[in-house]
Amino acid sequence: MPKFLALAAAAAVPCAAFIPQGSLRGQVVDATHSKGEQTSFSPPQQASSASFVTGLVGVGAAVFATVTAKQQRKTTRRVTTLEIEEMFVKKPTEWPDPDKKMSASVPFLLHPKQLDGWVGGEKGFDPLGTTDAIPVYIMREAELKHGRVCMLATLGWIATDLGARFPAPVFQNVDTLGAHDAAVASGYMTQLLGIVGTIEVYGLWLLFKGWHGDIKRDAGDFFLGKNFLPKDPKQENEMRLKELENGRLAMLAFSGIVTQAAEFGTKWPFF
Repeated sequence: MPKFLALAAAAAVPCAAFIPQGSLRGQVVDATHSKGEQTSFSPPQQASSASFVTGLVGVGAAVFATVTAKQQRKTTRRVTTLEIEEMFVKKPTEWPDPDKKMSASVPFLLHPKQLDGWVGGEKGFDPLGTTDAIPVYIMREAELKHGRVCMLATLGWIATDLGARFPAPVFQNVDTLGAHDAAVASGYMTQLLGIVGTIEVYGLWLLFKGWHGDIKRDAGDFFLGKNFLPKDPKQENEMRLKELENGRLAMLAFSGIVTQAAEFGTKWPFF
């Protein structure tokens, strides 16, 4: 279309320039005049002005059409049938894919790249893919907190099954599974919830301060264990990894202990 406009405009320029002046004078036979009698006509100067304006319009149209055609040639590209086929037809992925890295701890899952740089990240343990949706800092904070609680709970449950008791008389004749109900009935649970709630509020404040970078804090750090960790960075990471893995094991162990005790009424060693 732009090429056609350019040709039409180019053809209009010479045609407008060579219009006979006599034709502009309007030798037209009118029904009210005699045959061959001249009617009113435009003066020669007006005819020349009209021819000049027509020429300018034609030149402008030709330039505009040429520029538009060049722009379209630069921006327009036809899509081939091969490109359309690649858009809608998926090719099978070659196996094994050299770009894929499998998890060291769960070999049939992909290695979560977001764990790189974290303690234990080299083993790539995230079987549920939680770090794909939630920041690693928050997930590591939750994992360490629950792991520590379950390590203490597992140790406490076994100690209670072996006969350890608080000095209050209300706990002397209560087994481990019934300790919760006994604490609620005696009113001790309110005190325990107050202590736990205070620790939770403090931990939540540290979490957001450390996550946003307001303070220099690692996930799960309560600023209590630096003196217990080795000074060598490599050995420190090994200790952090041991805490993490033992916490994961304790979470599984405590779940199994509670289920075994509630379902079968058994005590340690839970046979």
